Amino acid sequence: MLGIFRTCTMALSTVALGTVALAIVIAGVSPVAAADDGDVKKLRDTGQCADCDLNEADLQNADLKGANLAKANLRDAELDKAVLEGADLSEGDLRGTSFKRAKLKGSWFEGGKLSHTNFERADLQGAQPLGHEP
Repeated sequence: MLGIFRTCTMALSTVALGTVALAIVIAGVSPVAAADDGDVKKLRDTGQCADCDLNEADLQNADLKGANLAKANLRDAELDKAVLEGADLSEGDLRGTSFKRAKLKGSWFEGGKLSHTNFERADLQGAQPLGHEP
């Protein structure tokens, strides 16, 4: 009876170790969603980054006045205290993006995805249109 118990225990241990090893391998090869460094540089240098991948980008305090970010992926990006006056953010993915205390006067959001976007204390005077989510 003791031999059967040892065999079962060893089999369960092997299965558990195999499961842990598989989880580690999967986690190691899974792509991590993060901003494209080239796109971040392009935005900072030119203010033009339509259709860019800026997912999870740290753009806090950035001066992006008049930037073209149409159709950009800014999901979960940090734009706290950024200056985006007159910026085109139309049709962008802004879900989970933080614009705390950002200056967004006259910015354009038409067709943008805005769920869970944080506009806490942001200046949205003249921003067009807000609240549309296709």
